[in-house]
Amino acid sequence: GDRGRGMPPSPPEAAAGDAARSSAPGAAGAAVPPPGAACGLVYLIGPSGAGKDTLMEAAAEADPRVRPARRFVTRAGGGRWDVSVSRREFGEMLDAGLLLFHWESHGFSYGVPAEDERSLPPERVLIVNGSREYLGRAARIRPGIAAVMVTARQDVLRQRLTARGREAPDAIERRLARGAQAFAAPEGVAVYVLDNSGALRESVLAFLAIVSGMADGRRREVPRGS
Repeated sequence: GDRGRGMPPSPPEAAAGDAARSSAPGAAGAAVPPPGAACGLVYLIGPSGAGKDTLMEAAAEADPRVRPARRFVTRAGGGRWDVSVSRREFGEMLDAGLLLFHWESHGFSYGVPAEDERSLPPERVLIVNGSREYLGRAARIRPGIAAVMVTARQDVLRQRLTARGREAPDAIERRLARGAQAFAAPEGVAVYVLDNSGALRESVLAFLAIVSGMADGRRREVPRGS
């Protein structure tokens, strides 16, 4: 069964307030299905330490319509939905056409299995934890995909990265500098910006407000069983 089954219903969109904003004015308007509704995909991006994994996990527990996508990764460890594989195994999946999206980052390969999208019911939204450098290609593969950029203040990012204990201070500063570089959204892609510096509950409410509109639009646009 799906992970969120039996969880409490999602909170109303109004509860989220203005915590999330869109780079595409009117994208979530009532007149047309919001971005992401047609293909059922939300592409999550943001710098290290922004809390993407934590946000995905909390959102999936709060709303059964949210389904995080698995990621095959050529490194050990990672988030709850990361599956560690060897480079040989990753190459075999790629050659067999089993990956919907795939990219390279920091010397590792990442891939999202196509099966996660194929098995997605019409009323659900698949959340992909991706790379912002790959967003343009992802949008060409799945037109209509929407992105949520999770951000946080520099001091919060530094504190979270330090608490992980994975990198030396100079490496953390280089990572922060990379994450602070300007990001230009690909043409035609709606990018919602969500500040995750504060309480997780507030961020989850804002995130679910975005996803709820997509799930409702997807249910209207995609006939059941298609």
